[in-house]
Amino acid sequence: IKDGPAERRKFLDIAISQLRPKYAALLTKYNRIITQRNSVLKDIHLNSGLYDMLDIFDEEAAQYAAKISFYRTSYLEKLTEEVAVLEEYKNKIIADTVTGKIDVRGIEIPEYEFVDEDTDTGNEDGSEEETEEQED
Repeated sequence: IKDGPAERRKFLDIAISQLRPKYAALLTKYNRIITQRNSVLKDIHLNSGLYDMLDIFDEEAAQYAAKISFYRTSYLEKLTEEVAVLEEYKNKIIADTVTGKIDVRGIEIPEYEFVDEDTDTGNEDGSEEETEEQED
């Protein structure tokens, strides 16, 4: 993922939420607390009594953040293990092909269309965006 930390977190959050529905609920609660905390921060100049609420929000946010971090770390560790296994399979297939243990001469490789996301002009709904103005 090339777009930076926010996009990487979003990718992880979506992937983990599909595997662990409780994680999605945890994220929702965390985001709600952060929104409430930010609201208090905006209004704190109007009511100094809100300072006491910050500690409560910070404590609760920290607890949720620790759980989120645990889920993300666990997912990445498992993903890293799976990628290592796939690398081993790939290397074994290459070695077996080079040494002649398997014959790949008759194998047809399916067509693969690479879509460069940086130059994709399609809309989210799959329709193509009009790039030239139409003449009347």
